[in-house]
Amino acid sequence: MNSDALHTAIDNLIGGVAVFTWDPGTRELVFDYLNDGLFRMLGTTRAAAERYIEHNVRDMVIPQDVAVVDQWLADVIADNGDVETIFRYVTFQGALAYMRVRGNLLNRTGTANQIICMLADCTDETNMQREIQKQLNFMNSVIDSSNRFDYNVRTDTCALFVNNGGSEDAEEIVIPNFMGGVDQSNIYADDRAIFTEAMKRAMKQPCKDQIEYRIRELDGTGDYRWHQCSLMSIAGNDGYVTHVMGLVVDINDRKLEEEKLLARADRDSLTALLNKGATEEIIRGEIEAHHLEQHMDALMMIDVDDFKYINDHFGHQVGDQVLHHVGEVLQQNLKGRDVAGRIGGDEFMVFLQNIKAAGDTEVIASHLQECIREGFADKEVAESLSVSIGIAVATDQNEEYEELYREADTALYETKHRGKAGYTVFREEEKQ
Repeated sequence: MNSDALHTAIDNLIGGVAVFTWDPGTRELVFDYLNDGLFRMLGTTRAAAERYIEHNVRDMVIPQDVAVVDQWLADVIADNGDVETIFRYVTFQGALAYMRVRGNLLNRTGTANQIICMLADCTDETNMQREIQKQLNFMNSVIDSSNRFDYNVRTDTCALFVNNGGSEDAEEIVIPNFMGGVDQSNIYADDRAIFTEAMKRAMKQPCKDQIEYRIRELDGTGDYRWHQCSLMSIAGNDGYVTHVMGLVVDINDRKLEEEKLLARADRDSLTALLNKGATEEIIRGEIEAHHLEQHMDALMMIDVDDFKYINDHFGHQVGDQVLHHVGEVLQQNLKGRDVAGRIGGDEFMVFLQNIKAAGDTEVIASHLQECIREGFADKEVAESLSVSIGIAVATDQNEEYEELYREADTALYETKHRGKAGYTVFREEEKQ
């Protein structure tokens, strides 16, 4: 390639190329060559800026960074090979910007040193890194983090910083093809969609988000622990998100405590059975599953007979003991997936799952009545204690909760009407 073609190619570069001679003794700087790419990068033309740069280049560097440039020159002159640094300068539009310069010593004549260097504006990159560090410092100051990560959207690469006892000891792990590998990650399978969707939202536009998901422990036990991830995305000057930062905190102890409190909130304090809201919600969910699994279920409505008489004759404390006793009997005599709850003062509801035949519900109802009557410690009270039961069997695969509830309630009314202390099954012919 001839020299004219080489000059043309260099001039067409986006970044700047400069050859200059620097004498540290006289501090004289003479430019031997500047390519057109340098002027384009500075946002001006050669005709408008060449003479200014020749005489005022050091004034373009902000005073705080003059020492940085001097050290760079000293390192290049020492002929230490390729030397790079970043300094701040004032653009021709009067804005503060960052310049990356990389140079080598070409030759030396006496105290004069000829240097070739490449220059690139790195304002966006530097501002991005400063913003990332600022946000990470802020997040770390707010939360005592376990781990953090910096996801590069454009390269699909994630730098994971694992805290080993302090931020200064954080171990960096670089994960390529990060989003493509979520399905094979240690995130619990049912929670991967939560993580993926949150990351996609963060990649669309700058935002802050917070999610909770489970991560498999690395001790080989296969156990999962709950973690909370605070996400923050940052956009470049073009408006597109380039980085998504995450702060991951172990919240397993807190989550388990919340679940205990939630479970307690769903329980009736007197009987330890589910309360009305929780009972209905769970039964509705089980009925939906019943539609898919094609098996027979049944709903029971149970009332304590003459409960007002028990309260008035034996006292409210005994009345509470009776309700507690009914709750214990239901818990002790129902199998794993059956549901039992207290839905009113002396009213209970039971959902029996996967029964073999409608007649089984009568066996169960009779057994429950016997246990409730004979199992109460105070025999005088036991003589007055009985329950009435109404039963609806779900034989229609499309039957909904409201329909079963109505049928069981109708059957319960029939039991009460016939003299209490018994049970009634809502018959199929009555549905037609």
